[in-house]
Amino acid sequence: MSRCDYPVRLANDDGEVLSVRCGCSDRAMCRGCAELYRGDVRTLVREALGSGPATFITFTGPGAEAFGQVHSLRVDHGRVRRCSCGRTHDAGDPILGTPLHPDRYRYDRVAEWNAHSRRLLTVVMGKVARLVGRKLEWVAVLEPQGRGVGHWHVLVRGVIPAYLVQVAVRGGVNRRTGRCIQQTHHAGYSFGERLDVQPILSEDGAGRAAGYLSKYLSKTAGSGGPGGELSTVVVEHWTRLADAARRVAGGCSCGTTERRVVIDEETGEVSEVCEHHPRPHGLLPAAILERMAPWGGDRCPRLRRVVRQGGHSGRPVGRSRGWGVSLSDLRARRREHMGGRDEPDESSEVVWSYIGRGYGPEGLSMFDIEACAFLGGLSPPADGRCDGCPVSQAERIT
Repeated sequence: MSRCDYPVRLANDDGEVLSVRCGCSDRAMCRGCAELYRGDVRTLVREALGSGPATFITFTGPGAEAFGQVHSLRVDHGRVRRCSCGRTHDAGDPILGTPLHPDRYRYDRVAEWNAHSRRLLTVVMGKVARLVGRKLEWVAVLEPQGRGVGHWHVLVRGVIPAYLVQVAVRGGVNRRTGRCIQQTHHAGYSFGERLDVQPILSEDGAGRAAGYLSKYLSKTAGSGGPGGELSTVVVEHWTRLADAARRVAGGCSCGTTERRVVIDEETGEVSEVCEHHPRPHGLLPAAILERMAPWGGDRCPRLRRVVRQGGHSGRPVGRSRGWGVSLSDLRARRREHMGGRDEPDESSEVVWSYIGRGYGPEGLSMFDIEACAFLGGLSPPADGRCDGCPVSQAERIT
């Protein structure tokens, strides 16, 4: 199991210090916890699904008519069609997904769509369940796209006819009852025209579906082209979407807000001032925030998630109540297997307090440790900074 890049340090009254994993699912912030989260999702799907039949459904977001045109790669009967910009893009072109006209692209509507897409998915799955005539057990994963609009991939236990999913999303006639079904909307939005429904009838297919769902979790919005290099167009695109996501989220709300009455000494005008104080364990040092992409460097943990997901404030994984196993169950099982190591004992009366983040007294992250070990192996710094490094040699080995 990979170690956490930036753990949370806790201490009790007896002077014991415990490092707890941060639990972040974003690979840009913690590679170890993100990989662990991805493995938990794979186990969640495989263990609850078993060897029975299933259905893999992909719900896409609205198209260019809702947000604006973007650079795209379209293949028609084996031939690559020209993009609306007049060029023919290849699969590795970094500008794929970026708007043709950034000033006219509806970033505000993209952020609003991402914010409401999870609720829209729940409404659609409820309508599909009523059309099928039974409760559905499903798990869903959000996949960020290059244009900023998220897609939902859903794995449902049992075989669902494709026409019922289409009727639930786009409207139509229920063949079982003859009733007319309206198109599903939520907050003025509906899913896009592209809808894919694939039955899974073999155990190998279920394993591939579990791998697909977990793979989508490692796909970070705005990760750049080959080698992670970001062009100016891509940076500008995701920075604009990040600003729209912050406006939709309404700012940080994970801490406490202090309201004070201020009286102007010159005019005597009375006004109310609100100051927000975020939770201390959610803060990251400036070095970590600068390392992250410009659309994910917010100090508030909730706002970071909203910005990184283009407006979606929830977890990238969702499931129905009857799926059978949850991520909390898997984590409890892992804590029991590890004998309670690296976790505070919640059953005792010992009070643990937050004292910082990272490794060593200086609170270094694994990114800092790896850079220090790499540079130290080449040539020690002239100022001798490595001589007093608070990180031991054992901690430098990943």
